[in-house]
Amino acid sequence: MDKRIPPVAIVGAGLAGLVAARELRRRNIPVTVFEAGKQVAGLAQSFRDDEGFTYDTGAHFITNRLAQEIGVAAQCRTVCYYGESVVRGARTYTYPFGLLRSPRYVLSALAAHGGWRGAKRPPRTAAEWFRAEYGERLADEIAIPLVEAWSGALATELSAAVGAKFPGGVAHSAWLKAASRLTGRAIANGYCREQPESVRVWHVYPEGGVSLLCEYLATELADVIHLESPVQAILVERDRAVGVRIGG
Repeated sequence: MDKRIPPVAIVGAGLAGLVAARELRRRNIPVTVFEAGKQVAGLAQSFRDDEGFTYDTGAHFITNRLAQEIGVAAQCRTVCYYGESVVRGARTYTYPFGLLRSPRYVLSALAAHGGWRGAKRPPRTAAEWFRAEYGERLADEIAIPLVEAWSGALATELSAAVGAKFPGGVAHSAWLKAASRLTGRAIANGYCREQPESVRVWHVYPEGGVSLLCEYLATELADVIHLESPVQAILVERDRAVGVRIGG
């Protein structure tokens, strides 16, 4: 490792920070990881209460492909089902395909679906994307309220990329959904744009949550991880980050 290269400072020893640090090391780039907490993983940890119940903050699953790459596949359980559902009246629908059982949503979607592709200007906001892709009824009654509740921002202020969750298209996504039922595995659907999604890529749950991955990654980075070191400021010169301030 070339000591003349200034180290890259990574803020936070969560999954993203540790993966970045590991990749930088592989490329012989010096790296230092600063973590405000007393241990790695942060919110990726599972929490156990006084009664012995374990809780995860967020969805603690990854793909079998990532588990194999990191080397923790043997410590992961296959997720049999994962889906998003909404309640309308007394009925529950999967989102978004289950809602297509409603004729009013189907007709609205058919009238609008793909209309923006022939337009002079593609959608600029999430609100425009949902209305163009799902139709106004499904967008205004379901999709837009959901994305606003999830993000805490108005759909008119969010990028259209927020709506493009299914990069492979509706037909491909429907096939992956069907494959999930046939195989009994939660096939990854709409979560990766860098690698192709297929029936050979499904969700798995690391024993103990995503913190298992962080702990595994941290073992080879122990010498560059600084715990209880909250970053107070990122120093910038000429629009370029040049350092961090820790403990004054």
